[in-house]
Amino acid sequence: MSTYVKEIIRIDNATGNIKSISLAPVNPPVEGVEGNVTIKHLMSDFTFPEGCSTNIEFMENYYWNFASETWVAKSPRPNYLATWSGTEWIWEEDAFWTAVRQIRNDKLLETDWMTLPDSRLSESQRNEIYLYRQLLRDITYQALPADGNLDSLSWPSKPTFL
Repeated sequence: MSTYVKEIIRIDNATGNIKSISLAPVNPPVEGVEGNVTIKHLMSDFTFPEGCSTNIEFMENYYWNFASETWVAKSPRPNYLATWSGTEWIWEEDAFWTAVRQIRNDKLLETDWMTLPDSRLSESQRNEIYLYRQLLRDITYQALPADGNLDSLSWPSKPTFL
């Protein structure tokens, strides 16, 4: 039985990331560069590399190496903020601190009502909340974790009465 073009893969020219995999039309596009993507044919006799059994797993775990013209396995993603550069995972410190501030702001928002004079908190509870909120505000003064993981930060513990 002869092989045929089963699916069309569109590859980002800047990173080698697979942008999409779709069923091939009756008259598939020619392989090659089309704007900012490269089109590759996935033939009917293609077998997924070890560790992949679906198109999604293939898209997440492999990239096209333009220099060697081969599919190459990506190293494991170090954290969810990392992006693929075309040869390695990178992450930007600004994106990390933006994510930290968002989490911090959400935690502050949860306790905003407790700072109002009519919140019915005791004096000691109110002091606990003020301290907790200050520790949240100070979170950005911590050193950047070496692994770039948000869970590596020392987040303050919520007051026990929350």
